[in-house]
Amino acid sequence: MQNLPSILWPSSRLAGWVLLAVLLVFRFWHLEADPSFLKAIADIDDEAWWAAPALHYLKTGSFLLHNQSGGFLLAPAYSFLLLAWFKIAGANLVSIHVFHLVFFMLTCLGIYQYLGKGNPNRIWILALFLSNFFFFDFSRIGFPENVQMALLIWLLLACKKWFQQPSLILSSSIGFLLGLIILVKVSIVWLLPAFMAGVWYARPGEVKIP
Repeated sequence: MQNLPSILWPSSRLAGWVLLAVLLVFRFWHLEADPSFLKAIADIDDEAWWAAPALHYLKTGSFLLHNQSGGFLLAPAYSFLLLAWFKIAGANLVSIHVFHLVFFMLTCLGIYQYLGKGNPNRIWILALFLSNFFFFDFSRIGFPENVQMALLIWLLLACKKWFQQPSLILSSSIGFLLGLIILVKVSIVWLLPAFMAGVWYARPGEVKIP
């Protein structure tokens, strides 16, 4: 990327940070709106379905709904995290969207850290990621996958640091993140082996395990 024309990769870090700030702040506009790509398909109520266990707990003290407990059984950790957020910020659609924006910002921070200080274009790479229309919608939507994406990025970052210098703390963090990712939405368990195999295959050189 360093060989690309300078007109595409300006050297001004200030301009990059301003662009990032605009792209992030814009995501907080009109938070009560439904995701546009869902409305284009149909009146899909997935956001309410995933939030239902946490909302039900606030009213009854139980995550399990009569004839509709799939949300909690498929995503128990997500329900706990959302419940904790509801107790802090209130239970409504705007609150749900802000909750997922927080995790999306953690995703962005993880990507920025993963690219490393040695990459002079990491601000612009992140800006390119944020300018994608699909990720604009996805960054606000109330789906467990939004939380999982943040955790996967931080898992990737933890693995990168472990390859550089293995430690018990990093090993424990990787194990914790793996468990949490699965509990956020258990259907990912089928994809994690392939993900971790890819991480191991792409490791930088030989890893010296103490």
